[in-house]
Amino acid sequence: MNRGHIRKRGPNSWAVIIRVKDPETGKSKPRWHTVKGDEEAAKSKLSELLYKVDHGLLGPPTSETVETYLRRW
Repeated sequence: MNRGHIRKRGPNSWAVIIRVKDPETGKSKPRWHTVKGDEEAAKSKLSELLYKVDHGLLGPPTSETVETYLRRW
């Protein structure tokens, strides 16, 4: 299974997309991160994120709104 990949978005901008399992449904969901820089920086970020997923350091995706987050903060 493909766990993640990078995609060029624009000049010096890359999308890093990883698959993260939703603990409630058990389904795999995409999680997007933007990287400014070159392709090597994007590959490095992909490796970092996959490491975090493998070691339980990256929390599950959330649908929390910014407003809810700021009120909680």
